[in-house]
Amino acid sequence: MNNNMKKLMPIIFILVSVGVFVFFVDPQYKQIKEVDKTIEENKKLITLAEDLRRERDNLQEQYNDIGQEDRAKLLKILPDTVDNVRLILDINNIAEDFGIAITNIGVQENNNKDGRVTDNSNSDYGTIGITFSVSAKYDVFKLFMQKLENSMRLVDIQSFSVSAGDGLFYNFNVSMNTYWLK
Repeated sequence: MNNNMKKLMPIIFILVSVGVFVFFVDPQYKQIKEVDKTIEENKKLITLAEDLRRERDNLQEQYNDIGQEDRAKLLKILPDTVDNVRLILDINNIAEDFGIAITNIGVQENNNKDGRVTDNSNSDYGTIGITFSVSAKYDVFKLFMQKLENSMRLVDIQSFSVSAGDGLFYNFNVSMNTYWLK
């Protein structure tokens, strides 16, 4: 080898080393860092999933400790489906206890653009509106509303109006919301 070649050899080795680092080592190193980052994220997700599984098992155990009769009461208070028919039948049965009839029953499914019932997407429950009319004496209507208030089903009276009826009877229009679990 000549003298010039001997002087260039270290520079060539340095350039080859830089080239190997730039084109092979550095991309591999960056890829390994990304894989390590993904592994850490997956470990966090696995830990979260294990925590959620333990919480689910704990809640299931607590639910299993609730007696069948109490579960039935809970489902009556806050059902897990939109059961308008059952609610209307319950209201009608209460009205029959007082000898009055429910008329003009309406279910207000507040639909959004795609036709589904509005269900307060950010919450754990949905609401649905019910309207109906009753013709009764004031005292009877008052007792009817108290019994409705004390029934197991959770309802909120939104509004009601009163108009004159026949003789001692008044016409009452009631609008209320009921709730269901999602």
